[in-house]
Amino acid sequence: DLLTNGILQGRLDFDKSLLNCQKMAEKMTDFATDSAWFSGAKTENYQSIATSDNDAIRADQKAAKEAAEKGKRWVGGQKRGGKGQPPIRVIHDTTAAGWNILNHQPVTSTSSLISTECDGELCSTWKSPREAADWMTRVVGEQTISVTPAAENTDERSGAQAGVGLHPLIDEEKTKILPLLKDLVNGTTKPGFDNLTSVSGGSMQLTRGIVEALHDDPDAAVLTERLAGELALARVTEQALLARRTLLAGMREPVIANEKEAQETLRNTTTQLDEELNQLKLELDFRQALTRNTASQILQRKQRRDQLQGQAVEVPDNSDSRVNRLNNPQPGNQP
Repeated sequence: DLLTNGILQGRLDFDKSLLNCQKMAEKMTDFATDSAWFSGAKTENYQSIATSDNDAIRADQKAAKEAAEKGKRWVGGQKRGGKGQPPIRVIHDTTAAGWNILNHQPVTSTSSLISTECDGELCSTWKSPREAADWMTRVVGEQTISVTPAAENTDERSGAQAGVGLHPLIDEEKTKILPLLKDLVNGTTKPGFDNLTSVSGGSMQLTRGIVEALHDDPDAAVLTERLAGELALARVTEQALLARRTLLAGMREPVIANEKEAQETLRNTTTQLDEELNQLKLELDFRQALTRNTASQILQRKQRRDQLQGQAVEVPDNSDSRVNRLNNPQPGNQP
């Protein structure tokens, strides 16, 4: 009797200790940055096991052993972040999904669109969902989620990546535009439609008239530099607006829309992108307050020069003096 009771008491103590360990593990998980993702993946895995196994005890043991190794349901219903699976990249995956949605592609597609299939600014700016996603993550950063407790591969581990913002992209675009614009102004390159489009900044289209006016301007070097900066600013601003629209479309993907943590991260991302755009607008307003738009100034200077060149020189005519000379001829002067 003592032996039996002792065994029973030991089993109760063990079960109580096991329960305390499980509670402690859950509490520790709550402090992890991706705890909600981990808990959600465990719940999905448990539901899957319970559906296929009628033994509740065996299902609980199997779920405890596997934890979240099977991954988390993500874009298009695919599993991500588990053992041997690609990690969840919140910003990248949402932007890619949004690009596909806006271009009427399958949400998990990685295919590019050729020129004949492209209809709109989005696919003209970025030919594939990966290009759009890479642009976005470079600007605003990335949050990578892995629900596997200990990922052997460093690419599968959770982490965060900071974004560089929009200003470095503006500098890069200006570096691309400036030599092409100089070739147009110097006459090295003909101002055809394709060449003008390659230099234009989105809806801020460069015209043949601006190029010709800039060619004749004595301050062409300075004005070319300023115009290249404005074209680069316009190009990057429109890219940011397109990227914001793409991200919002991706947030409406069913799985992403039902993921609370993903929605919170993505809302913070849109806020960050809005702040970048507001900063650019503020800088542009200050620039316009200090100096007028370069393109319009070039045309106005050209117009003033043409008006001065076309004006006739007026010579005053003293009719009274001529009449007096005719009426009173001086010796040696012929009328």
